[in-house]
Amino acid sequence: MLLVVAIVGLPFLGGEDAIRDPGQKRESGLVWMYLAGAVIMALNGWLSHQLAVKAYEEATSAKGS
Repeated sequence: MLLVVAIVGLPFLGGEDAIRDPGQKRESGLVWMYLAGAVIMALNGWLSHQLAVKAYEEATSAKGS
């Protein structure tokens, strides 16, 4: 979702005014903040998934031994 918001905020689509909250302080780089948040959350999800798969494999291999 953050990635979609960042894309909408690109200058040639909606611009930063399209994604700025009412009353939010005007600052440049809002699109980059949303994009960075999207990347960080995607990385977190990928890492969490990898750790869950590893834990599952370790748990199932311990039962089989």
